[in-house]
Amino acid sequence: MSADLLIRDLTWLFYFFVFVYVTWQALREPRRANVDIALFFGLTALVIVNSVLADLRLVPVTPLLGALNGTFVLALSYVLLLCWLLASSKRVLVLCYW
Repeated sequence: MSADLLIRDLTWLFYFFVFVYVTWQALREPRRANVDIALFFGLTALVIVNSVLADLRLVPVTPLLGALNGTFVLALSYVLLLCWLLASSKRVLVLCYW
């Protein structure tokens, strides 16, 4: 294993553990900030899981998988924007979070 693969794997492991932790926090205390951070790291975790499955050859590497990963990466900015917009409007916030 080369150094760049080791750094990549450690970074992915860190992101996945952060996702597990913030999801646990969002389930225990469902405040808006906790849910927003869980959504952000959840999309990142989906990209990581797709990449690991493709590296282990458990799923075939197809253009669809690349498009799916690209969609998740692009959705990160939209999740952040949506969270910011919802935070600025209390009326919309009540409708979205029941």
